[in-house]
Amino acid sequence: TKVRDADIEDLFDSSFYLKLVNEAYEAELPHDLTLKTISSSNPRIVKRIEDYFEAEGIAGGRFDRYRPAAHLLQNHEALRDQIDGTTIDRASSLFERLNGLLPDNGAVIAAS
Repeated sequence: TKVRDADIEDLFDSSFYLKLVNEAYEAELPHDLTLKTISSSNPRIVKRIEDYFEAEGIAGGRFDRYRPAAHLLQNHEALRDQIDGTTIDRASSLFERLNGLLPDNGAVIAAS
């Protein structure tokens, strides 16, 4: 992600992630968030949104990062084609790195 100490949300294209936030918080936001709206210097998108919510008193001043995640899961059929290739590449790279941390002892981990 080119962001030190990135959050999982930083894997997403910023505009797409803001779309998720805007849809998840549609009832509380007076207007859609944009990259200009959350223009603090922090490179982590969640932190910028948290700062904005706190400063503007949106949702009691607290951003719940699970709401956009739940929105994505609940609407994945409609949203999945909007996820760009760069985001998919970042997620793929993350999983490759995680898999590289697993022991290579030939053991098969059963999916539950």
